Amino acid sequence: KIRSDPEILVSIQEFSQLLQGKGVDISRGQMPSMLQMAKLASDKEINAKITNINTLLNRAGITLDSQTIQKFMNWAN
Repeated sequence: KIRSDPEILVSIQEFSQLLQGKGVDISRGQMPSMLQMAKLASDKEINAKITNINTLLNRAGITLDSQTIQKFMNWAN
C-alpha cells in the first residue's frame, strides 16, 4: 500500500532528508543514538512530519508500528 501511494512516499523521503539535515543518517541502517533520539523527540519540525506521515498512513489503512518503521528503514538502504 505504501509504495503505491506517491504522497506517502514523498512524505517519507522528506522525513529522511529532514533527519539527515538534523545529523541522523538512516540510509546506512543505523538507529540514532539515545541522545539523538531525545533531541529528535523534542524537535517540533520532526514531530510535525511524523504526525503528517501518521495521518497519511492512517488514511491508507496502515498502522505506524515498529514493523512499519523497520520497513521504512530497509527501503532507505
